[in-house]
Amino acid sequence: MTQLRRTLLPLRLHIQPKRTDTRPLVLFHGKGCPDGFAAALAAWLFYEGQAEFRGLDHGDVNTLADLVWISRCPPSC
Repeated sequence: MTQLRRTLLPLRLHIQPKRTDTRPLVLFHGKGCPDGFAAALAAWLFYEGQAEFRGLDHGDVNTLADLVWISRCPPSC
């Protein structure tokens, strides 16, 4: 039987980022949020600047259809 450990950190991701991703899309919180900026910076360093970045605010994505639209829309949207 597998023993679960107590932790304050989130559970492991089932999908992990890879530098070999052909078209990584990085969604980060808040266009003016310092935490979101830090997360985007970490992703930018990981992907060595070779990713598409979209800053989103609360309510920008409410359904899966919204997410698909964002991924197809140019960054100026």
